[in-house]
Amino acid sequence: MVKKRDIKFEYEIKKAEERMARATSAEKRAKFAKEAFNTVKALKSSIDNSFVGVQGGIAFMANPLQGAKAFIESYKDMVNEGRFKRGLVEIYENKELMDLIKKSGLEILNPQELYEKFRDESIGGTNLLEKSLGEIKGVKIIPAKILTAPFERAYTSMGNNLRLNIFLKRIAQLEKEGINYENNPEEIKAAARVVNELTGRGKLSKSLETSSEKLSWLIWSPKLLASTVNLLGINDLGSVLSISKGYYRRLPPKAFKFATSQMASGIGMGVSIMAAIALLDKDKEVDPDPRSVTFGQIKDKITGDAVNVYGRFTSVVRFVTLMALGVKEVRGELKTVDTGKEFFKFFRGKFNLVAGVGY
Repeated sequence: MVKKRDIKFEYEIKKAEERMARATSAEKRAKFAKEAFNTVKALKSSIDNSFVGVQGGIAFMANPLQGAKAFIESYKDMVNEGRFKRGLVEIYENKELMDLIKKSGLEILNPQELYEKFRDESIGGTNLLEKSLGEIKGVKIIPAKILTAPFERAYTSMGNNLRLNIFLKRIAQLEKEGINYENNPEEIKAAARVVNELTGRGKLSKSLETSSEKLSWLIWSPKLLASTVNLLGINDLGSVLSISKGYYRRLPPKAFKFATSQMASGIGMGVSIMAAIALLDKDKEVDPDPRSVTFGQIKDKITGDAVNVYGRFTSVVRFVTLMALGVKEVRGELKTVDTGKEFFKFFRGKFNLVAGVGY
């Protein structure tokens, strides 16, 4: 099975090389520009290895046991490529599991085949680091194998395992209630949708879905931003004034309860962590004020090191708060918000690093 997949992958590479050989100068320049964007994106994703703190942070806090298991697996896979590949094969050769995954819509990342589009959007696709610098004793020297591949494996493994762990836990709960795909497919699909959203795989509108790859040239991850907006219920608030429904309003009752309880658990865990640290560790500074630029941050007063409990949600919550209240907190003082400046800062922060510099 693995050999067949490798042959297919090599065949796709060969086809791509042939297309490139026939490409015009303009097409080659465009390809180089895309690879430059992707290189920056891949390096950034590799350096911070941010799945736990960004994409899956709220899901991790809402499901600490499943999160801990996925975290351990991801670091084992990071240092062992063979182990990582065997894990993917186990998922894809489990016909019953893969059938459920495909029918439900759960997004499982496999960077070598059908799901490569997910990798393009989240990690960066083909980039300059994946090009060979030559050979030494018949072995190709490819920088990505050292600089980005281990972290990409950790990212992929963490995403796969966390989604699967939470999804299968939910499926077991539904089965106890007599619900399965055969008698209630919509509930199973909704469970997968909730898990996807919790782990940074937001559902884009149909009009944006087709241009997701193009958007990822400019934005770090369109689906991650969509997930954040969906989970915070921002599109539901907007949909109150329109005929269309937002994320939560589209979910069936049981899935709605599951989604809101997951968010409540994740937020509650974050609040508990911040409160405990504020009370027990005088060397740490905690900022719970959404009007502040350091909202959600836990800072070490001695070293200056800081972490943000709510990761990707903080900038959106702060932006909405500032727009609604019109004031922000700066070093203990309340100041009037410069709306234009805050809009610029917020959207610039969502851009790919290269695009952000240009913007």
